[in-house]
Amino acid sequence: MIAAPLTLERFLQAEYLRGRWLDPKTQQQMAISVRLLDRWARETGRQSPVQLHDLTRNLIIDWMMWLGKCRQPKTVNNKRGDVLTLWREGNRQGKCGPAEEVRKMPEPNREPTAWTLAEIDAIFEQCNRLPGTWDGVRVSLAWKIGFLLFWDTGGRLGEVIQAKMPQLRLNEKSLHVPAEHRKGKRADKIYALHDQTLDVILASLPTSRQRIFPFPYQRRQVWPHLKRILRAANLPDDREHMFHCFRRSAESYAARDRGVQWAADAIGHSVEVAKRHYINQQIAPGPRLIDVLPRPQVNGGRQKTLF
Repeated sequence: MIAAPLTLERFLQAEYLRGRWLDPKTQQQMAISVRLLDRWARETGRQSPVQLHDLTRNLIIDWMMWLGKCRQPKTVNNKRGDVLTLWREGNRQGKCGPAEEVRKMPEPNREPTAWTLAEIDAIFEQCNRLPGTWDGVRVSLAWKIGFLLFWDTGGRLGEVIQAKMPQLRLNEKSLHVPAEHRKGKRADKIYALHDQTLDVILASLPTSRQRIFPFPYQRRQVWPHLKRILRAANLPDDREHMFHCFRRSAESYAARDRGVQWAADAIGHSVEVAKRHYINQQIAPGPRLIDVLPRPQVNGGRQKTLF
């Protein structure tokens, strides 16, 4: 028996999120999805806030088309997924009817962005010019530590910016990251650190600082700081060239030298995800047909092959 009407927002907060222990970012994005749906309903003269029992295939399609006017298809599909998840759970709990199938919006498969070694060298060159100190560490040295940690680990921003000095094991040449600092919060991770990275960290000692990369401001301010470094190096500073670009760069170079499977295992995701979202083909090119195909006779005579 279907229960009394219930807004999607209330269902999310009071029913779905309770006891699931989802990552705060996941919770935030789901809340944004519901707010966007309510905003669309309000602006188009529909009932707002949207009720669980209001959900239909056509309603979601119309909302997706509205979102698609100002957001990328990937974002639209992510928001669609959030609402469908709530619809299915609402039905499972007997609070609304069965969820209908809603197809994703087609997404262009873009080439993953990555820094070349020359571009990474330019970034480090700009680090040398940064003035001031953070927590007793020269800012130039602090940024070198941060970038080298990204390079050695292929880690995410949260892993690097939250890393505390006790997580650094100099004798083992490693960085121990607790599950709480990692995506999904399910497993600890031990990253090996290169001697070059350890030398730069040792050059910042002795210190009483708590964090290995001693960024002293709120986390949201780290992106403007990175943008200034990239602009000074005459490099792109759009959203595709932020900290995750180091992760893609590290995996691309690993794939070039050790293969896609090795690189994917080192980073910690599937080969499919690596190929689609991380490995830049200019750095790690895939198989080329021209390396194996015989050449056609274009001038009336058999062309000599290069093989």
